[in-house]
Amino acid sequence: MISGLIELDEGCWMRARIVGAEPATLAAGTPVLVEFVRSGPGDHLSGSDRSGQEVTGEVIPVFRVGV
Repeated sequence: MISGLIELDEGCWMRARIVGAEPATLAAGTPVLVEFVRSGPGDHLSGSDRSGQEVTGEVIPVFRVGV
């Protein structure tokens, strides 16, 4: 899993997951396209709340390289 800083066209920055590339191939200015994925039970996108209960079904933005 790769995470990095993404500069949006609107000028703000956000930390996000990057998919579709190897870390060594990434550079500043690499074009990406946002995708929205839904987390599921036991996948790497799911998490837990304060009580430790697994939270699934959240929509999470990821950015795909190679667009």
